[in-house]
Formats: sequence, structure tokens, C-alpha cells
Amino acid sequence: MRPLAAGVVLALFAPALAGCLAPPAALDAPDAPRTVTFRGARVETALGSFTLVLYPEAAPKTVANFEDLARRGFYDGTLFHRVVRHFVIQGGDPTGTGQGGSDATVPLETNASYFFSAGALGMARDLDPDSATSQFFVCEFPQPHLKDPKGAVSEAYGRFTVFGQVVEGMEVVRAIGRVATWPALDRPREDIPMKVSLVDVVLPEETARDLPLRTLGRFAKDGVRSTLELPRALVAEREARVAWYVDAEDGAPPRGLALKATPPEGPSVTTTLAPAPDDPGVLSARVAFATPGTWRLALVDGGRHLAEADVEVEPA
Repeated sequence: MRPLAAGVVLALFAPALAGCLAPPAALDAPDAPRTVTFRGARVETALGSFTLVLYPEAAPKTVANFEDLARRGFYDGTLFHRVVRHFVIQGGDPTGTGQGGSDATVPLETNASYFFSAGALGMARDLDPDSATSQFFVCEFPQPHLKDPKGAVSEAYGRFTVFGQVVEGMEVVRAIGRVATWPALDRPREDIPMKVSLVDVVLPEETARDLPLRTLGRFAKDGVRSTLELPRALVAEREARVAWYVDAEDGAPPRGLALKATPPEGPSVTTTLAPAPDDPGVLSARVAFATPGTWRLALVDGGRHLAEADVEVEPA
């Protein structure tokens, strides 16, 4: 199994409704929170555990393959053999070399509504698009080039299958992403074995609306690189958590970056972005999208717009 191409990007979060949602669970009381149940998995390591929801509606064959391997205990004891800071953590090879896999292969499955956001679960493969077996990866930062037909490495390498998303434990993914690796090998100096269990993931309805995230593209200006991510639908009168994953060529991103949100009519609102507790490169704020129509979102450094994009807000 040949490794994925490395890259560093940045991103933005906000809510969307997943197509694989089960009907809301029955309410115990009139004002009890509504919930949504997903098929999912829990990955346990010595550095902690993280929980994934799976997307069978986006990649049915890939999800079925992953669930079968997990159910049989195939992944238990396998390693995260490849770690690239701000890119991905990769594992699931029984040989621990990055060259092995399971016996069965699964085809490339793509879906226009699913993107390689931070925490996205994808399948590794070699140059043959239909060569994926057991190796999977989790994105530490958004990687939009992994679904681009004209990706960073080649057209063949620019398309991968998204089949899940981390919903709990991203701090563990980032902790794995920070471990010391052997030079030029991207292999952790100390083994990181895993145990994978299939679980039902129950999320509050409000949280479920955030999935899946949508990546608009990458931006680079004045030595700062970023990627913008949104939900599939922004809805008027709903507040959304918006986040930029920011990386600068000379190290830390500038201080005092802000999010400027401009509605279709009326004045802009500028909000200072605050670092996330688990990674200083993740900057977030909450924005109330009050009216439907085309909004412009901008990443602002003083008077400079480092990145900007138009997004559509739907009527409530």
C-alpha cells in the first residue's frame, strides 16, 4: 500500500444534516433533547480514544468492508504506522509497514456532498483507484485536495473515499499527530497500537446537523494558508460555530485574526477568532446567520483580507 501525499491546510466548521440519520429517538419527556443515532466505531489507543460516525449512504461498500474487518477483530493490535503533522494519521496494516492490507479490495467511492474535513475518515490505496483494502486514515486538518480530481500529486492520487467523521476525541487524533517520528519515514518512534470496536453513536439533534462538513477550498495570502469549511446548508436564524485552521509559512499564525461576516444587506459583523484549547492553529467563533441569501465570510488580519468566500444561507 503506497502512502498518501502529505500536505498542510487550514479550515472552517459549521452545521449540516447528514443523509444517513436514523429517526430521532423517542422522547422521555416533552422537553427532552431529541437525538439521532449513527452507525459508528470507537478507536482506542494508549494516548486515548476517539469516536467515529460512519457514512454508509456515501460509501456503502467501504463502510461494509470496514465494519466486517472491525467485527472480526482484524484491526486490534495494528499500528498507526504513518503520522504526518497537520495532515493525517494512518493505520490498519497488519504488517505495520504501510505495504500490507486485507485480502479483499474495495472500489473508490466518491460523493459530492462529503469532503475531507478535519477528522474525516478516508481509505488509503495505491495508484489503482480500486485498490483499497484495510488501511485507513484520519485527517488532522482539512485536506480538500484528497477529493480533487486534479490533486496535489496526480489526478489518480487526487481522489479518495470519505466514509466517516470523528465526532469525539479530536484531541486524541492531534496528540497522535504530534508524536515523534523517524526522519523521512513518518513512522512513530514508539508503536501506537489500536483497538477498533463498532458502536452506535447517539448525538444531540443539534450536533447531528453539523455533519458532514463541507470544504470550499484552500487559500494562501501574505504567508498564511487556510481552508474554509461549512455545513452543506447554512440556515437563517441559526447560529453556527465557524472555525479556521490556520498555518503560516514562518510558524505561528498572526495574532488577532478575526472573522468578518457580511450579510446580503446591512452592516458586516467582525468577531475575534479564539484559539481552540486542543490546538492553537484552530481559530473559531460563533456567527448568527440572521437572513437568507449570499453572505461573504472573510478571514481578516487588521485591514487585510487573507481569505474570503461567498456562502448561501437558506431560509429558516
